[in-house]
Amino acid sequence: MTNLASVLTDAAGLHPRRPALRIDGTVLALLDLDELSARVAGGLLAHGVRPGDRVEVAVCGDPVLPVLYFGALRAGAIVVVAAPRPRSVAVRSRGSVRGARLVFAPPVDRIAAGRGANGTTVV
Repeated sequence: MTNLASVLTDAAGLHPRRPALRIDGTVLALLDLDELSARVAGGLLAHGVRPGDRVEVAVCGDPVLPVLYFGALRAGAIVVVAAPRPRSVAVRSRGSVRGARLVFAPPVDRIAAGRGANGTTVV
């Protein structure tokens, strides 16, 4: 089955040094994005994420977002991209509202990270 993750892998095989993205002066080649997303996928699977599980990515304006996004797709997860919330909003409710199995949150929220409601893991 073709999905965005397999398109990335195919493109990385054909044009490994071609830029995949440019964000704030950071350039990531297709091969680099493919390899990093493969590592993320392995980490997600190791943390118990299974195909069909939701993974929330709450980081914006950062080269990390596409890496996490493609990694979650490679693991077969459903990606929920969300804008980071103010620190005053509880991290626990964020994951449980969307049913996310795992939440990637910005460093501000990481202080309060850990186990969320309903088994949600916040990273």
